[in-house]
Amino acid sequence: MGRRERVVGSRSPRLYSNRWGVAMKTSNPLTLALLTCMPVMLPARIADVPVLEPSADRVHVNTVSSLVSALGSAVKGRTIMLADGTYDLSRVWPLRIRAEGVQLYGASRDPAKVVLKGAGFGSSNTDEELIKIEAVGVRLAYFTLRDGRANGVKIQTGGNHDLLIHNVNFVDICERSIKGPDAAISRNGIVRFCTFEQKTPITSAIPGLKFDGDYIAGMDMMKIEGWKIHDNEFKNIRGMTGGGRAGIFLWKGCKNITIERNLFMGCDRAIAFGNPSSADLDMEGGIIRNNFIVAGKGISIEVCNSTGSQIANNTVFSTNPGYTRTIFFLGNKQGVALKNNLVLGKLGVQSGSLPDTAGNLFITVASQANSWFHDVSTGDLHLRPAAAMAINKGVPLASVNSDIDAALRDNRPDIGADEMEIATAIHPLAPASGIRVRSASAPLDWAGVGLPGGSSWYAADGRRLSIK
Repeated sequence: MGRRERVVGSRSPRLYSNRWGVAMKTSNPLTLALLTCMPVMLPARIADVPVLEPSADRVHVNTVSSLVSALGSAVKGRTIMLADGTYDLSRVWPLRIRAEGVQLYGASRDPAKVVLKGAGFGSSNTDEELIKIEAVGVRLAYFTLRDGRANGVKIQTGGNHDLLIHNVNFVDICERSIKGPDAAISRNGIVRFCTFEQKTPITSAIPGLKFDGDYIAGMDMMKIEGWKIHDNEFKNIRGMTGGGRAGIFLWKGCKNITIERNLFMGCDRAIAFGNPSSADLDMEGGIIRNNFIVAGKGISIEVCNSTGSQIANNTVFSTNPGYTRTIFFLGNKQGVALKNNLVLGKLGVQSGSLPDTAGNLFITVASQANSWFHDVSTGDLHLRPAAAMAINKGVPLASVNSDIDAALRDNRPDIGADEMEIATAIHPLAPASGIRVRSASAPLDWAGVGLPGGSSWYAADGRRLSIK
């Protein structure tokens, strides 16, 4: 299951790979429909993922030694281009990025082809950290970091503003794929179109485990402000006893963070604003919106020691909808809101101010929602027409004007991350019509207005539509 869009090559057409649909390579989808004379129905919005271009000052490397040397001599704004291959960092870690605006890119723009690896879970070197950020304006893109014993990327010094991590795969990082310690505030970072995946289980055979083997997270960040974490996938971030910290774990002085349009699959926790063991104000402001969560063992969204935070229009599917802490609140101050969330599970509030809970739908019997979603096994929690209890039942929110696909919401929003009603149909003989169709009582039954006759119409996944 790929990200919503993957871009391959700097000048070639883009490969649009909808996370739940089909891939189509073209520089202009409408042109493709016209040239091939095939009816095409596009998703309501195809994410516009920017292609990162290297700076004019660039250095190409193809060995570990040349990589270390290039980073050691890097100057402001230089791009270091990694050739395809595997780079074993187990004897040279950490790679330190100390110059402002340095960019470390996989040259082929395919993260599967450029792999930076550590010593792995079996290493006794529990301090291994693969990349340390010690500057502002750093950009990391188009490579895989894997088999790290401690941290993948660490914001080392604090004050590491404007960090961009774009289309990077993190695989089997034993503690934290991205770590932000208790240092000076780092502002305006972006983490987007990345995959965080744990393939190797945490077991007692791994030396030096901490906290009963549950000291693992995708991102664990303190003192960050204004960050945006969007369009990522977090898969199976799990501790040894089910107490893994979270796919995204933000605490101790974080402020105004946006977490949106992410997919979480099987993590012990998905998202945590705050730490239940903390005595600090962990999160000020911030919003968690338009995420799909297929729950793991425990809590899906945890909000602790926070003030003014919003949790809105998320969809959470759990095979244990009777669990009392699917959404969990503890020790929060005023202004925390929980609105328009579609949850198979329950809300638990242990202490603190009660959240504003307008527009939510909690389902506690799994059979009620068996036919509501397209494909839970792949994390496709887009709504089917059977989800009538969620469709048009939300409350309008100024802070949530679009959905997980960035399709606009109307003044009767659906509950959850997906606004299912609208898709845009394009016909090769009348491409300018911009015809909109609305789902009816069954997945293949669509109602349309003014559809040209005499031709077949197809959804983005290839299904023929029955026009009524």
